Amino acid sequence: EMTQKRGVILLLYPHHAHVSQFDRKLIAANAESMKGILPVRIGSFQICHPPTFFQIVFPVIKFLLGKRLRQRIKVHAGSKEHVLERLAHFGIPKESVPSDLGGDVVLDQKAWLAKRKELDL
Repeated sequence: EMTQKRGVILLLYPHHAHVSQFDRKLIAANAESMKGILPVRIGSFQICHPPTFFQIVFPVIKFLLGKRLRQRIKVHAGSKEHVLERLAHFGIPKESVPSDLGGDVVLDQKAWLAKRKELDL
């Protein structure tokens, strides 16, 4: 119920992204699909440790998203400790942040998939 009211938080970590992966048409198509078509309310995009080229690309991305989504984008840079402090400020505790970002959650995709297969999901 709280997720329906506040929305889903997307935690993005594009530190390995490269400018050659930037496709304006694809971003525009994805942005358009998020404008009322997705059955999920987006609470916020928390972008952590963006690459250097992001400063150039980000204004284009923001323009394509529209006002409501633009207001929900937060960018966090600096040390892991600083980013964790900023995430905590937005209600995301260290216990909910992946270890790649300095948090406590250890992501293991293979184990997760094996468990889903075991549960027949």
